[in-house]
Formats: sequence, structure tokens, C-alpha cells
Amino acid sequence: MEKASLFSSNPEIKKVIKKYTAVLECSRCNKIYTEISNVGCWQCKYHPGVLDHDKKEWTCCGEKAHLVSNYNSFARYGIWKDKFSPVPMYSIGCTPCDHLSYDSPLPYKDVNVENIAQLIPFMHPELTERNYSLKDRKPFLLRKKPFIP
Repeated sequence: MEKASLFSSNPEIKKVIKKYTAVLECSRCNKIYTEISNVGCWQCKYHPGVLDHDKKEWTCCGEKAHLVSNYNSFARYGIWKDKFSPVPMYSIGCTPCDHLSYDSPLPYKDVNVENIAQLIPFMHPELTERNYSLKDRKPFLLRKKPFIP
């Protein structure tokens, strides 16, 4: 993977800038974002557990399925269109994480801050306001809150 460390060449930096500024849509919540404004911010949510199909609930938080009525299902085709407000069967999640797009040119894993050092001045919110951790004495921006069952 290309790096934008302090001593990287211009072509390497341009490749990294292009990847971090690509406009993407979150596959979970449908919000529009760029990776430079996303990584380490945890502006989305996910379920770290699995869906127990027998109990119809998530193992991480115990959220049960919402009952979806036939009225809501068929209202969009009838005269009740204005009153139609679909309720999703489950929420998008219970644990904070970064937005996720399957079209992103970046892998969805923690980001070593040293590899994006030249992008730090352009980050909003600032690096100090993002979620990070030290791994082997190196700062990494975390993509999702660690799950502790």
C-alpha cells in the first residue's frame, strides 16, 4: 500500500490523497463521506455479534427484530403513500465504527498514522479528536470500537 509519510515522493503522496479524498457512500447508513474525514471518527454503527436466528436477536446487544406490519409493506402502493414510514427490521448496529463502503480503495483495517503523516494537517476533525491506539509503540487510527463480550 502507498504511504504518505513525511519523506514520501510526490507521486506516492498523490496516490494516497486520491484514495483518501474519494467520495463514498456508507453501505450501512447510506451517508456520503471521504476516508480523510472518516477514519478513526466512529460516525456509524455495526453489530459485532452474530444474529441468532432461533431467538431472532443479536448476540452482542440482545436487540430483537422489530415487527413489520403489512400496512407498512403495502402502503407504498396504495393511497396511504404520505403516511408510509418504513421501519427496518433491525438497527444498523450497537457499537461505534467508521463508515464502510465496499467501493473504497482502502482496506477496512486500522490505519498507521505514520503512513498518512502528510494528510494530518488536512484532517477535520483533527487527529487528537479521533479514536486511536498504540500498537507496538506506533499510533493507529481505529476503524471500530473494540468489542468486549
